[in-house]
Amino acid sequence: MIEQRSLLLFIGCLLTAAAAAPSSSFDGTQCLYENCYCYLYSNNLTNIRCSAPSTANSTLEFPIELTNPTALFLNQKLKSNEFRIQILIIGSLRLIDNKLPDHTFRGYSIRTLYLFDNQLSEITSRALHGIRGLEILQLSEPSLDKIESDSFDDGLVASLVELKLIQTNLTNQKYESFLPELAKLANIKSLSLNYNELNYVSDNYFEAFRLLEMLDLSKNGLKFLGQNVFKYNINLRTLILDDNGIRNLQVDLYPALFWPHLNMNLRKLTLRMNRIERIDAEFVKLDALNHLDLSANNLREINGSYFKFLNNLDTLYLSNNRIEFVDADFGLYLSRVSYVYLHSNHLRRVPPMRFVNERRLKFIDLSNQMELSKLDDYAFQRKLDSDDGDDGDEYESDGLIVNLANNHIKEFTSKSFCTNESLNVNIKEITFNYKSIRNMNKCLLRQLASRQRVANMNSLMTSSFNRIVLRINADEQFSGAASNNSYSDVCSCSEFNQMALKYNIQLTGVCAERSLTLLDCANQLRPDDCFDKFGNEFICPYEIKLRQRFEKDEKTRQVGKIVLIAGLITGGVLLLLAFAVMAPFVARRTK
Repeated sequence: MIEQRSLLLFIGCLLTAAAAAPSSSFDGTQCLYENCYCYLYSNNLTNIRCSAPSTANSTLEFPIELTNPTALFLNQKLKSNEFRIQILIIGSLRLIDNKLPDHTFRGYSIRTLYLFDNQLSEITSRALHGIRGLEILQLSEPSLDKIESDSFDDGLVASLVELKLIQTNLTNQKYESFLPELAKLANIKSLSLNYNELNYVSDNYFEAFRLLEMLDLSKNGLKFLGQNVFKYNINLRTLILDDNGIRNLQVDLYPALFWPHLNMNLRKLTLRMNRIERIDAEFVKLDALNHLDLSANNLREINGSYFKFLNNLDTLYLSNNRIEFVDADFGLYLSRVSYVYLHSNHLRRVPPMRFVNERRLKFIDLSNQMELSKLDDYAFQRKLDSDDGDDGDEYESDGLIVNLANNHIKEFTSKSFCTNESLNVNIKEITFNYKSIRNMNKCLLRQLASRQRVANMNSLMTSSFNRIVLRINADEQFSGAASNNSYSDVCSCSEFNQMALKYNIQLTGVCAERSLTLLDCANQLRPDDCFDKFGNEFICPYEIKLRQRFEKDEKTRQVGKIVLIAGLITGGVLLLLAFAVMAPFVARRTK
């Protein structure tokens, strides 16, 4: 039922789009057959919906020929080259004998044909003959048991590029009976077999689809894939295996991926909602893979070496697992990653990222951890330069976005946002919940100051950089306190406002939304206290190092000036002495 509601929602969206299209005298007019209505999509494209009203209880028959002159005229227009049907949806109607008659759509130019819940039991040999230019065919017919020989004519075989057999109660036996006819569709590039009952995939299931680029096998009962199942799919780029019964990657999946063409071409692999509890060995070599989704499994730990053969991985999803531990080499093998999703796990610490290339890493989601309670020193430090030999300009990042919302971080160390390699850890935006930032010493914001601001404060070299965004989300504790104008919470926000202003940080969220300037917070921290009271406790070592170097250079310059002045003075004295010694001789010679 949930899936059916999703399909109906999809139809509703299509009809909404159609309703928003430019008006036409044909909008909402009956066409094609009884219970079918045309909606103008654009000047020469139309959508057609054929379905029973909700009160009809799927008793209306299809197809019933139209007789009124307007509909017949419109059908002539649809069969001409003047109009093309963008999408034809036929749903919840009662087909005569549970079949489509021969040549049901002959002469019509249709891009997408979508049939669902019509109790269609078989596709007869000539039911789909005569359709012009059909590119996408979706059948969501749970009663479909037979596809007769010669169901697809030459025109359909040539034009069809996407086939969806979704929610058809497709068992292995049924698919194998369909396969002789499906194998004729040699131009298929996208094949969706999700929401079915395939328990295994035999080696010949996709052999005929040599141009296949996308394969969706999600929500079946698959427990493993045969070694030769993708042997002939040399163009496969996207493989979706979500919500199956896969447990052991090394046994159930890896053998099917050991093909050189997959190494070169496969770009997206999703394994969401399986039963994977651990990764016992490295992923097979997939040089082209840039998107890997392992979310919603039962993983408990992550070893960076798992990914050492995924040399171009850009996006990694590990969310909604039970991950408690990420090893120290996590970033070492993810030098090209840009997006890491680790939300909704059991992490106690921020994963080590010291080897992740700063220029590439753009976003890390650490929200909603069950046990994340501390930010360690240098928690977000990455390496500054790539060791892979490229110039990196294409991947230059303007800063890292960190999501730490829905955590209760109780401890921030004095160097949490420091780095040993630059003036600034290069965070662009960071999100906390209020219950976390209440435990943060506001002097830590100094470490999040823009590079420009840090540089000016220390009279060091300047560098342009956008202001960091510090986002503070509300939580139950703050929301209740805010409604009562809690003195302590308001004053805590007031401190953040002062510090953010001082360090050129853009504060957003609950603290920025409240009017705080008129409230008297007697014991509020003054921004200068971060220097006067705490000294260098919250100053990063790299900044101190630059200060020391600056002071050393300044001393060197001062010594140079002194030496220069001394040299000038000494030279002047020597010149005067020389003049005094030579003056008598010059005077005698003149006489």
